[in-house]
Amino acid sequence: MSHIDWRDTMHPHWDRTAVRMGELPVVLCVADTTELNFNGQDIEGAGPLSY
Repeated sequence: MSHIDWRDTMHPHWDRTAVRMGELPVVLCVADTTELNFNGQDIEGAGPLSY
């Protein structure tokens, strides 16, 4: 059995996205850098903020 990397799964999505973007005069690339502060709360899986 061969190993499938997450990038192998994403390549069709990336390719189709590039085609769709090429059909438009302007494409916005919006990023959400929101961080939620759970400091002082006992929540499993909630780690420290990136700063």
